[in-house]
Amino acid sequence: MAALSARNDMTRRDVPSQTQLVVLGISGTLWLLFCNFVACLGAGSTPGNLAVLGAGFVLAALWVGALVVIIRAHDRARLVSALLMVLFLVADFLWAIFGGAALGVGGSGIGVAPSLVFVEVSVALAGATLVPAVLRIRPQRVEPAACVAAAAVLCLGFVLLARIAAVTPRVWTLAGTGDSSSLNAVSCPSAHLCVAVDSTGDVVTSTHPGAQAKNWNDINVDGRRAINGVSCPSESFCVAVDESGNAITSTDPAGGATAWTVVRIDGSSSLDGVSCAGTSLCVAVDNGGNVVTSTHPLGGASAWTVTNVEGSANLNAVSCPTPRLCVAVDDSGFALASTNPSGDSGSWIVTRVDGSVNLSSVSCVTAALCVAVDDNGNAVSTSDPSGLRPQWSVVRADSSASLVGVSCWAHVGCLAVDSTGDVVSATDPTAPSGSWVLSSLAGAPNPNAVSCAGSSLCVVANGDGTVEASANPG
Repeated sequence: MAALSARNDMTRRDVPSQTQLVVLGISGTLWLLFCNFVACLGAGSTPGNLAVLGAGFVLAALWVGALVVIIRAHDRARLVSALLMVLFLVADFLWAIFGGAALGVGGSGIGVAPSLVFVEVSVALAGATLVPAVLRIRPQRVEPAACVAAAAVLCLGFVLLARIAAVTPRVWTLAGTGDSSSLNAVSCPSAHLCVAVDSTGDVVTSTHPGAQAKNWNDINVDGRRAINGVSCPSESFCVAVDESGNAITSTDPAGGATAWTVVRIDGSSSLDGVSCAGTSLCVAVDNGGNVVTSTHPLGGASAWTVTNVEGSANLNAVSCPTPRLCVAVDDSGFALASTNPSGDSGSWIVTRVDGSVNLSSVSCVTAALCVAVDDNGNAVSTSDPSGLRPQWSVVRADSSASLVGVSCWAHVGCLAVDSTGDVVSATDPTAPSGSWVLSSLAGAPNPNAVSCAGSSLCVVANGDGTVEASANPG
């Protein structure tokens, strides 16, 4: 009888108490809700997103099943099930790291980082619940401080593992270009070529812009003049514009200094932006209300025409998704649109779209979507940029800083950069402000421009001459 009593006593000491089971259920449920929340954040219908989301729900089902077994089973079965649930915790944790984060589930690129505190609390609660059972300590004899200490150690270990394994892998990679001057603009026609321009006449190119290693070539093509804008509609054609009214063109952007030609197209005005819809149309804008257009941009200075469309306004940027549509923005909240960009001034419709706020950048991917950004952190968008009375909507995309650049791709996304080193992205840029999601860049706090070659590559040009690239920007 004594031996039997001892065995029963040992069994009772080895199993979790009822209180522990309650805490286990609550903390485990919170943990699984969090993991599935990470997976659901903006998840699209891609196979990767669906696979990770499905894995999360399978783990949730296993957790609930084990919890039911623990509550209903005998003492020994409870202990075995508790140990299995430790494995489920670890599986959930690894799933959150390598599934929700590494696969970039959620499209927004947020990963787990914004809720890292929640992760730590969940692990601490689960640790406080399971440590006494795993160590086979009689629950009612364990001091609360010992439970807290054990949970803290377990939590620290998990957080350390998270840091090492990169629970939120750095979505953006910072790379030096060999250029210490401010990069003012960047254009990426594909994932195999990006061209940036700086404030001292240099062009910086890379045929592997998404790689981590230094692979950018810095060449001078324009003396010491600041190059303010660049547009590369293809890998074999680029046009840049500078502060002295010059266009710098190339049919081999990565071919070195001799591959670029400088021609004066706009007197002495500062050209602030340029956009080309292929080799059949390029449009530049200046600080005097002019658009400078060419249907043969490689034809020399005489192939360009200067047309005043907005008095003496400072036009900051222009975007031409097709030869039949261009949209420009200025420093006073106006947007200018034309379905005949090479026509006279009457072919441009000027619309106040954003009060009197400076519109710093614009991106039009089709004739059905244009998005501009302003100094107040707003995204200003329209689905009818070429209409006689286009309706533009203003939504707050970034509540903490001014937006300095924007780039959109297809119909599925836009990404903008702000003046403090953050990015905001949206898969539905015309929706209310809640559709824009904020995340951080990798390094430099002073981005100037961004260009996205589809959803698989975005490159940010920074004021310190560095670039940041992401293969999963948002």
